[in-house]
Amino acid sequence: MIHPTVKTAIKKVEDGKFDSFLKILENKNLGIFVNAYAGKGEVLPIPDGYHQSESNLEICLSNEKEESVVQVGWYGQIHALCSNHPSCEDYAHQKYKPEDDVLANATELIVSSVQDEAEKHRDMLDELFADGLGLFIVHGHSRNFTFAELPHNCVAVIENGKTHFRYRKDVINMPTFIPNIWRMENGTRQVVGGFVV
Repeated sequence: MIHPTVKTAIKKVEDGKFDSFLKILENKNLGIFVNAYAGKGEVLPIPDGYHQSESNLEICLSNEKEESVVQVGWYGQIHALCSNHPSCEDYAHQKYKPEDDVLANATELIVSSVQDEAEKHRDMLDELFADGLGLFIVHGHSRNFTFAELPHNCVAVIENGKTHFRYRKDVINMPTFIPNIWRMENGTRQVVGGFVV
């Protein structure tokens, strides 16, 4: 089940309402996201005062200020936080076979540079916020880099409270896949993140 507010936000993105923003963000490792989370088979808006946090690829909601965080999202004046990201060693212990590791050849993402770029586009935040959307650093985690650039053919998928990286073609048509992050790739809007519920 998708909450009506989330469903409306997704439809507006997929109908192209924010394509002009996505074009400005193209090739900058930035996209837009629906401020939502998956819980108990539902995709719901993140409650006021909470943010989504990630620790060793596991996702949770928190309403506490965390000490060790890397900011990867902007939602109005509220930061969507991503904390305690997996080290390369942690990621290497995930149950990926080398041939299944879709980020094996991904390049390192310099998060601070993308954060600086995002700050230049704060003028987008009010309009995005009105529709339940925000700015997001499109990223992955790999065996080689704590933060890696997400290849154009991949998506970040949250399933059962944990982040996985998969080829887009393998998930995009799954009936249980709900998109929530998009970027522009070669002039075309593409899904780069979502939930399996």
